[in-house]
Amino acid sequence: MRLAATMIETNFTGHVTALLAFGEAMRRRGSGTIVVLSSVAAIRPRKFNSVYGATKVGLDAFARGYADSLHGTGVRVLLVRPGFVIGRMTEGMKPAPLATTAAAVGAAVASALGDQGRGGASQ
Repeated sequence: MRLAATMIETNFTGHVTALLAFGEAMRRRGSGTIVVLSSVAAIRPRKFNSVYGATKVGLDAFARGYADSLHGTGVRVLLVRPGFVIGRMTEGMKPAPLATTAAAVGAAVASALGDQGRGGASQ
């Protein structure tokens, strides 16, 4: 139970608290992009990681709603949902089909941020 509480605090409560603070500062400034790293687990939680999936479902819902509340302020929210990322969290696991790396996720986020500056899509 303690591990579940820590995961909820880390993956949901901490994120929401930080996003509200940064989002408000950006709103006052009238510009900025918030990148929210969620997970495909928000769309398809699995039995072996149901608490993690639940935190990502909550974070995803918050990010989408927060993006709506920031509409028209000059602040954008980019919601990123990578699938299986090879790294410490997945060490020892067999990579899922279409597995990726942290570097590839980072490059995709950087590309999306560049696209936003040119009128590309955001959440």
